Amino acid sequence: MGCSGISVICDTLQIHCSGMMTSRAVKFLFLILYGFFIAHFPSAYATGIHPGGLADQRNIVFNRSGTEDGLSQTSVTAITQDRYGFMWIGTSEGLNRFDGYNFETFFHLDDQAKSISDATIWDILSDSNGQLWVATEFGLNRFNESDLSFTRYFPGDELHPGDLGNKIFTLFEDSKNRFWIGTGVGLILMGKDGRFTAYDYEPFDSEPFNSGQQEGNNIQPGGVRSIFEDSKGNIWIGTEKDGVFLINEEIQKLVPADNAALRRRYVRDILEDDSGKIWISTFNQGIQVFNPITNEVEFLSFARDSGQTDSPVRVMLKDSVGSIWVGTGDGLNLWRDERQDFAKYSNDPTDDHSLSDNIVLEIFQDKGGVIWVGTFNGISRWNAGIETFPHFKVNANQNGGLSSNAITSFAETRDGNVWVGTFSGLDKWDVVENAFSSFEAKDIGLSDEKVMSLHVQGELLWVGTMAGGVNLVKDEKVLSSFLHNPFDKESISSNAVSSVFEDSHGAIWLTTYGGGVNKYLGDEKFQRFPDQRNDKGVFSSLRTLDMVEAEDGKLWISTDGGGVIVLDPVTGNTEIHKHKFDDVSSLSSNDIITLLSIESDIWIGTRDRGLNKYIRKTNSFQRLSKAEGLASDSVYGLLVDTKGRLWISGGKACLFLTSRAKSLYTTIQLTDCKMMTLIAVHH
Repeated sequence: MGCSGISVICDTLQIHCSGMMTSRAVKFLFLILYGFFIAHFPSAYATGIHPGGLADQRNIVFNRSGTEDGLSQTSVTAITQDRYGFMWIGTSEGLNRFDGYNFETFFHLDDQAKSISDATIWDILSDSNGQLWVATEFGLNRFNESDLSFTRYFPGDELHPGDLGNKIFTLFEDSKNRFWIGTGVGLILMGKDGRFTAYDYEPFDSEPFNSGQQEGNNIQPGGVRSIFEDSKGNIWIGTEKDGVFLINEEIQKLVPADNAALRRRYVRDILEDDSGKIWISTFNQGIQVFNPITNEVEFLSFARDSGQTDSPVRVMLKDSVGSIWVGTGDGLNLWRDERQDFAKYSNDPTDDHSLSDNIVLEIFQDKGGVIWVGTFNGISRWNAGIETFPHFKVNANQNGGLSSNAITSFAETRDGNVWVGTFSGLDKWDVVENAFSSFEAKDIGLSDEKVMSLHVQGELLWVGTMAGGVNLVKDEKVLSSFLHNPFDKESISSNAVSSVFEDSHGAIWLTTYGGGVNKYLGDEKFQRFPDQRNDKGVFSSLRTLDMVEAEDGKLWISTDGGGVIVLDPVTGNTEIHKHKFDDVSSLSSNDIITLLSIESDIWIGTRDRGLNKYIRKTNSFQRLSKAEGLASDSVYGLLVDTKGRLWISGGKACLFLTSRAKSLYTTIQLTDCKMMTLIAVHH
């Protein structure tokens, strides 16, 4: 059965291992699925996940909007939300208002004086009074709600004649409710009376600006691209060619930043992080992080080597939980402070839920927590408050990914690394390297590339395969392979190993598809069950799939078509539980996929008729199906967490049983997924 990659959810889980009474606190639940899905969980980056863990890899499932949805043009340059909740999207060809369903567009019309002054939108601002302002290539506009018209303002005509004076790059309202306008020739303050005041530049220690001076003032042709107020009330100005300035209120001028490293830069955006450091994005020199206390500047580069030029960093966002997102000409990046690096999200042509384009022009978070990313090819958005499962799959654009999307099994080592069984061999998540390594069968000596089951025992990794028996791996190399030998009764009974299980005494058991079960005796020898010499140890089917240990030490074995076999590991005697057509207290099906032992309870997941709970007192079964709330009657994986919730993966969804009574509460349902197994990983 092929599966599409790995998804991980962050929660505190508890798994009862090998039928033992003790439980282990765990933090990560790994799921196998078909396709992407969305779940209502706290943000992974907001819950303190350990760096390097699989769940630390945040998955973002984007929803896209483009011209086919009514957007006026694909190049999205500005996004904001007004007081009514409407989203406003500026493009290189028109302004758009989005009500959650449809786009309404506004264009410049030469013969209509109340249309927007220009079709190229640079910025949009909803001010403290609820007024919506739009900065364009030619002029400032105030939106009039009453008749859906615009009032135009041309500050350049009054202060600095020429096209650059009316080219409005950015708009900002400070904590004193003053309205600042960044234009192609500098900074302008718009008073409440509608009058404009220009703020000229003070040069760098009397040296001329590299872009040349205009006669009569120091306003530069590059102009103002970013305006930002920090937590201390300082207003920072990012310019096109001459770096960063601050407003000097006394002289009503812009003074250069004290640190010379902040000068001579093509600045695009400015923000302050939670520690008080000022982040400055530039068009061709990455990001500068300025520490106002030490007056030191740290450079964060996106270039792969010193010989490359950094991709333009056009926009940054500090979201509602303090995380910093950076939009570049090569994708979207999330700063991971604990690792001092960026996680990158980029366009994948094979994935419609990836970023729509790698050229990011705008990032905005709305009042509901949804983060909107404006790109060169439309809008990509996701709800940052509704977490998705981190998802790993084969990605041609990314190194250190999975070797195959057909995932079958997992096992965690003592040092926190996670082995992943696939139909193309083994992958290993390295908690230090924060990436996957792939191990093809021929490279490490696996007897079959189709890995079906994994189990870690000390320093050994047991690898069960589809047709090559079982392998013992140590230090990423196969030590030995155990194969079926028809002339050796102490060899493994079948080469199709469906699961590897360690009981409470440390013994290794193998379930096989067609050969029953095997107990490893050491020295490459196995004891086979059923034993043909024991007439009390009959198996209803040799196609065994899963095994758990009950509270009394007996082994419960799931079969394909033979119900459940209960094996006494000491005597070899068995008890069979099968479906009976006329008995509702019997198993609901004979096709059993998965088992779970929780204290005195045994849970049984079937291929086609839901979930069963064994009632030891009456030696009967309680059935749960879609009638009680299951999304599907196919149950593929079971796990219990520390809150006592029984997690159930199935043919249509993943959900949990919030109590062990008859009623099933589908508080969480993950659609568009088909999870075949669940495993807890310890931290």
